[in-house]
Amino acid sequence: MPDEKPPFPSHLPPILFILSFILSAVLSFAVGVMLIVALWAVMQGETSVEAQDNEVYRKVALSRGEMFGNGYDSG
Repeated sequence: MPDEKPPFPSHLPPILFILSFILSAVLSFAVGVMLIVALWAVMQGETSVEAQDNEVYRKVALSRGEMFGNGYDSG
């Protein structure tokens, strides 16, 4: 049959197709992790700068035997 289509009807070599699929999977995972971190920050009511500052304040308070709480947390 002279009119048969090739098994992979694309101008892209199969290895590049596989590599682009792997790249999209890795990037999807990375974006998913960033989404989870962003949602966690929203649930905590902190920006990334506040989260870093509060972590330092928390460690200092623990070294003094005190307890640190976010001053803007009204929950």
